[in-house]
Amino acid sequence: MNTTINKLKFLLLATPIFWMSCNEKETEALLPGDFENGVFISNEGNFGSGDASLSYYDFESRTIYNDVFSLSNEGKEIGDVMQSIYIGQDHAFLVVNNSNKVEALNLADMTIDYTIADLKLPRYMTSTGDKGYVSEWVSFSDVGRVSVIDLSTGVIQKTIDTDYGAEGVIIADNKLFVSNNFSTTLSVIDLNTEAVTKTIEVGSSPGEMKLDADGDIWLVCGGGLDEQYNPVGDGKFVEIDPATLEIMRVVELGMNISTKIAIDPTKEVLFYFKGTSVYKYGVGMAEASDMPVISEESATGFYGIGVDGSGNIYLGDSKGFIENGEVFMYASDGAFIEKFEVGRGPNGFALN
Repeated sequence: MNTTINKLKFLLLATPIFWMSCNEKETEALLPGDFENGVFISNEGNFGSGDASLSYYDFESRTIYNDVFSLSNEGKEIGDVMQSIYIGQDHAFLVVNNSNKVEALNLADMTIDYTIADLKLPRYMTSTGDKGYVSEWVSFSDVGRVSVIDLSTGVIQKTIDTDYGAEGVIIADNKLFVSNNFSTTLSVIDLNTEAVTKTIEVGSSPGEMKLDADGDIWLVCGGGLDEQYNPVGDGKFVEIDPATLEIMRVVELGMNISTKIAIDPTKEVLFYFKGTSVYKYGVGMAEASDMPVISEESATGFYGIGVDGSGNIYLGDSKGFIENGEVFMYASDGAFIEKFEVGRGPNGFALN
């Protein structure tokens, strides 16, 4: 009798240990061995639902890992609306728009090092040296701004007002360029004085920027709407010399497009999209082709774009935010490679 009771006690005590051991092994299998050779995918999540998530695609194993943030941080959730990811200073910075914060993750294991709080509708981030710069909408009625961050502590040192809807950020020639999406302007901030020194008129709905092989800035303007909220079709690329701040070239695209763009590894080809079609523009060409390089009939609507070091193109399909999204992967010539499921609303990609 006593022997039977003792065996039962042993089984009851051992079962949780066995379950924990299996659970730990299962969790480990859901994460890669490291994050040194792949692409991070920001899954925006449904507005107000707090279901933003982080995915990672490993180049070598060609494996997608979902819920990376939660699995690496004891089930913690990212928050409401992850707008973008920035990789820099040995960290992955997750910019969480509606939760008004940036999560700074250690690139080695994706655990939280610190949180940058007290932001107001943050959008994008960049950095140089020990300082980070985060664009913020602030509100829909106030001018946007940039917060200057001490990256050793995550503390906001100061804010710099720009124009309405501060959006894309890029650093060139010791200047910070900030596109103002609710306006038609690009703000130029001198990083020595941390003050706006010039405002450049560029076009309707300015968004992301990329540097080409010569160090010039290419800014995309998504295009405006008429009084009935119909697309005007005035989307464009604007080339800017960061040294002189002169507009070098304007390339009319003849349609409204997404304000998210990508550039190939040579920094000579820009990719942009509308709906489920992707187009490319060779830097320096007089005109952009109106023939898409990719048209994906099975997609609901592309929402984010990225290009890896091999020139492969990644496109996030939001699926209308009613279910988990998908990422479509293509070769540089537009040939389909594969697709995989990620979180809700995949909106951007960051290489590591």
